Amino acid sequence: MIFSGINCLDPTEAMAEALSKAIGKKGSVIAWNMSFEAGCNREWLEDVQVIIIFYRHKRRMIDLMDSFKKGYYVNRLFQNSASLKKVLPVLAPKLSYKELNIQEGNTASNSWRLMVDPSTKKEKAKQIYDDLIKYCGTDTLAMVEILGVLEKVI
Repeated sequence: MIFSGINCLDPTEAMAEALSKAIGKKGSVIAWNMSFEAGCNREWLEDVQVIIIFYRHKRRMIDLMDSFKKGYYVNRLFQNSASLKKVLPVLAPKLSYKELNIQEGNTASNSWRLMVDPSTKKEKAKQIYDDLIKYCGTDTLAMVEILGVLEKVI
């Protein structure tokens, strides 16, 4: 199955190459909860070439969550949590996951597995693909918005 040029039965190599090309060789790669993201990469990226593509950028990774986890930016409305789902509504209240079919990381991980499972019907895989694109897009925009707030404070 191919959606938007990505083979959903094995999208990892094409996605890794596209990401590597998009982020280039300079600058920082920002993640939220970098250890979780690195674990996902290790789990999904069994092909050595794909692992090389991702880990080429690992030294440039910055965990945006650290600003909140380490207490550099504190707000009582975070409820003593550094979770994106606790920080985002406080710092960027107009952005929400509430209208999405996938609203959190564990569901996204499980949905990915279902999408790439050869026994999943094409229509279901396509719906999951679309839902993951929306979820990941919201995650990315959330980090952009939060980084913008942090830049104003600095």
